[in-house]
Amino acid sequence: MKLYYYPLSTYSQKVLLAFHEKDVPFTAVVLYPGDPQQRAELQKLTPLGKVPLLVLDNGWKVPESTTIIEYLDTHAGGPRMIPADLDLARQTRFHDRLADLYVNEPYRTVAREPDPARVAAARERLDTMLGGLDNHLANRTWVMGDSFTLADCAMIPPLLQYGSAHPITRFEHVSAYFARAMERPSVMRVRREVEAFAAKAAS
Repeated sequence: MKLYYYPLSTYSQKVLLAFHEKDVPFTAVVLYPGDPQQRAELQKLTPLGKVPLLVLDNGWKVPESTTIIEYLDTHAGGPRMIPADLDLARQTRFHDRLADLYVNEPYRTVAREPDPARVAAARERLDTMLGGLDNHLANRTWVMGDSFTLADCAMIPPLLQYGSAHPITRFEHVSAYFARAMERPSVMRVRREVEAFAAKAAS
């Protein structure tokens, strides 16, 4: 299978974490949707024109980060990213949505948006969400407890990619969570690729 992704995309990083956690082999194809030529190539594969995109050996295409991870849970080995227990699965998907919509997206706004009013609103949203996450993580190793799940695959990339734009140091338990994440082999692999790609792009 081929994974089309961009190393600086937090949603690509989210999927990479799941692949590495499960130790599932794949062929990596790096595409930058911001480049017109590469975007045109991507749109030949999917009208969404977005990464990540998983293309199976039979040609079937699986778009969107959460859907790709759900596919891996169904068809690949390794630890489950979504618990088999239905109630825990629902909670995991809920935290995945929180991370994508209310942490990742505000972080992107803070890091990239030139409008001060939108940045201020995004910072307020982040303070609310990180405060809630801080309370949630007070007695948990990972978002869902002892197991590393889809929720962590979604939560860690925005902290890794954009954390300097809105520091988490005042959130004790979020900071400890992030420190634990930085020591996890799957996260270390993604971080190395992100740093190497960023350094190459800057040279």
